[in-house]
Amino acid sequence: MLISRFVLLLAFTLASTSLFAQSDITLHRSNLPRLYQQNYFYLNPAFAGSEDMREANFSLRQASLNQMNAPLSGILSFHGPSGENHLRSNLGMVVAFERGLPFRRGIFGLAHAKRFKIGEVAQLGIGARLNAKYLDINYEEWRQLDPAAPKMAGNDSELRPDVDAGLWLNAGKFFAGSSVINILEPTFNLKGNATRKDMREILATAGYKFTFGNNLFLTPSFLMRKPLMSGYKSEFDVNTTATLKILTLGLTYRGTHDKITPWTGMLGIQINNKFMLTVATDVPQSRYEGFYRNNVEGSLRIKF
Repeated sequence: MLISRFVLLLAFTLASTSLFAQSDITLHRSNLPRLYQQNYFYLNPAFAGSEDMREANFSLRQASLNQMNAPLSGILSFHGPSGENHLRSNLGMVVAFERGLPFRRGIFGLAHAKRFKIGEVAQLGIGARLNAKYLDINYEEWRQLDPAAPKMAGNDSELRPDVDAGLWLNAGKFFAGSSVINILEPTFNLKGNATRKDMREILATAGYKFTFGNNLFLTPSFLMRKPLMSGYKSEFDVNTTATLKILTLGLTYRGTHDKITPWTGMLGIQINNKFMLTVATDVPQSRYEGFYRNNVEGSLRIKF
């Protein structure tokens, strides 16, 4: 689709420019799932339909089970082919929310991706997603957290459009993708000096699936995120996931940028590569165990 190609060109053109923050605006970085390898479509719209199957995915993350009103986030997504042709167009949808007092966020996105054959085994996907984003603030909750917050009553909210775009490559057992998210950098002009701006970032991921016989699979992968703003460094999550028959075990390390919870362990079951239920928990440094020891995330992935 011509629109997808234009949006992707715009994304990478913007990505090459030098960007600077406005001092009177608080920047917001997108909340990415710990189980990133369970939902590449959320990270990159070009992933839509890349496995020649339709896929529904639901995930939920609770930042701390032992704290009331701890941050909570969830993602519901669906994507798949829209026709019979092997190199057909692919469509997808994302609904996501975040609750981190005093803010509540919502996202609704529609995606389109097109695939192209490269050689005998490789395929390249190009895709874009148009998002509607919602941000709400509750001023009473803000004052409970910060006595110096503005003395205002009720709520304020705004709705803004945004765009994500990316590329996705499948080549046998190897896969890789890159995307630019928050391309329009929507700014939510909330009253009481509560304005928030989504930060534009590059995401990149790659991995390889090793096969040992018919029952054992090992997939190392990484996720890189780089804010397109001066002063921010690239951040890496490195994961290895092993699947033995129906049991899945995995471990993610991100200690180079997350000193509080540098490790995440995951455990799941997988049936015929079509039904996957996975649970992950953070492993915090000992001095942070009082709050972070019960950080959990669950993912349900169904292919058909």
